[in-house]
Amino acid sequence: MNITEKIIARASNRNSASPGDVVFANVDKLMIHDVSGPGVIKVFEEWSKKGIQLDKVWNADKIWIAEDHFVPSADRISAENISSLRSGLRNLGLKSISSMV
Repeated sequence: MNITEKIIARASNRNSASPGDVVFANVDKLMIHDVSGPGVIKVFEEWSKKGIQLDKVWNADKIWIAEDHFVPSADRISAENISSLRSGLRNLGLKSISSMV
């Protein structure tokens, strides 16, 4: 196994991990960025419409938010993406936004 496979295997309490495996790993940190974050927030909104409420995240101190793809925003859609990310994360109790500019 390469180093990445070893790390994933260890974090998922397995003896090995290979490409294509589905694992459930214990993670130290979680990163959300301005490309993936708004999509995740939309999923939470869809859950809410179905009566599934997410009141908080697993550990706000272990979540890193990066605005690094759309900063500075080049157009309206990029700016709306950042705005959506910020408001959605605030609703989940996440306040620290890291900007990579």
